Amino acid sequence: MDEEIFISIRNEVRAGLDITSAISNRELMQYIEEIVWGRPELRELTASARRILVRRVYDSFRGLDVLQPLVDNPAITEIMINSHKDVFIEQDGEVTRLEVHFESQSRLEDIIQTIVGTVNRVVNESSPIVDARLKDGSRVNIVLPPIALKGPTMTIRKFPESPMTMDNLVSRGALNQETADLLRTLVIGKYNIFISGGDWLRQDYLSKCLVPVHPC
Repeated sequence: MDEEIFISIRNEVRAGLDITSAISNRELMQYIEEIVWGRPELRELTASARRILVRRVYDSFRGLDVLQPLVDNPAITEIMINSHKDVFIEQDGEVTRLEVHFESQSRLEDIIQTIVGTVNRVVNESSPIVDARLKDGSRVNIVLPPIALKGPTMTIRKFPESPMTMDNLVSRGALNQETADLLRTLVIGKYNIFISGGDWLRQDYLSKCLVPVHPC
């Protein structure tokens, strides 16, 4: 999507409506639709592309801007913002950098304040780090300048609707079947298990480092 078109439409919506008034979400959506469908330069866009544009403009007023579709997508497990121009997601165990970005650092800062405000937390220059949990259970970590060198950063770790099973981990290559069987045996046997470091899932490493202890 052309950022100039998005900004132009959003400015037109802002100029045509008093957003601070008691306009309903539905009325705002209808007003944005009228503008998008009425623009001659957008007639070549597909209906699907125009709906996406309408939704993004709407989210910039009542949602979390470019983050809203990512938050709403149940397949995305983590959202990572390293600056207003660097947005990454984790989906199906793969980390991907997205083309979408915030129009400016100040816009990202506005969204951050919106998020922390919904959970009654404060983040600013005097208190530049905050950890919070959203209403849906997602965990949020925010770091602001001067600690964050490239600008505000934020991580949203979402939780899947269905918990990850051992079979899921094996099918995705997170660990092999032998390791899964060993861990399952230890859990059934009620052993104490201490997990540390990035190599713990390797079967050979796990076998060498296991210290036999009595079951609980």
